Amino acid sequence: MRMLLTVALAVLPFASLADAHAHGEAEIDLGQRVWARPISRDAWIIRSVSPIAGFGDVESNAVLVAGAAESVLIDTPATEAQTAPVLAWAAETLRRPVRHLVVTHWHADRMGGIGLARPNRIRTYALGKTRALAQRHGLVVPERELRPEERLALAGVKLETWYPGHGHTADNLVVWLPANGLLVGGCFVKAAEARTLGNLEEIDPVQWAKGAAAAARRYPQPRTVVPGHGAAGGPELLRHTAELAQAYAAEHGREGERRR
Repeated sequence: MRMLLTVALAVLPFASLADAHAHGEAEIDLGQRVWARPISRDAWIIRSVSPIAGFGDVESNAVLVAGAAESVLIDTPATEAQTAPVLAWAAETLRRPVRHLVVTHWHADRMGGIGLARPNRIRTYALGKTRALAQRHGLVVPERELRPEERLALAGVKLETWYPGHGHTADNLVVWLPANGLLVGGCFVKAAEARTLGNLEEIDPVQWAKGAAAAARRYPQPRTVVPGHGAAGGPELLRHTAELAQAYAAEHGREGERRR
């Protein structure tokens, strides 16, 4: 089944490798324009670059977290071809194969590789909204439905999934890994270098601003915040996201929501 290349873009140009080394850790080239870089003990940003119609080369972030014997992948690169080397690296190099995939919303830059889950015995998790949107658009539907707030232990990794409300999309969620001090924001969180909200087709800027502010209160001191696109940062990314959404709402109201 072909995954639609509808993307959750916090649209950023293709960054140089030097830009990706902001935290001083060298990237591992996995092939297919996919790289892995450690951000904490047993956690890696999976950075991929894919051509997106109308936007050119766009880089996106997923996150891989390794447990004692298995790994959890939070989002995938935009295609199965780019997801395959991530699964191979986890299995062959880390020796902790991916057995769980948490999807933060329905766009291709979050779940474009989900078709590889079942053949590789990977369980998949997403909000009910995400499952419904995937089904509506003829995509592979994640298996397990997450409630708006869940605390899980997957592969021995403790994590929390939380729905902050409609922001970039109606179904965007964030993932908190307390042992790593790591907040995976997906496309709900904008990078510091982002100057716009990116893809406006499904946004609710008013709720997005409220949700980003609520996330900042809920997770006040994360060591690392990983946005869907661009460089990782700290809690300032949540404030930046709220400011961008507030500025857009002040000028345009709920225009993005009306355009759906």
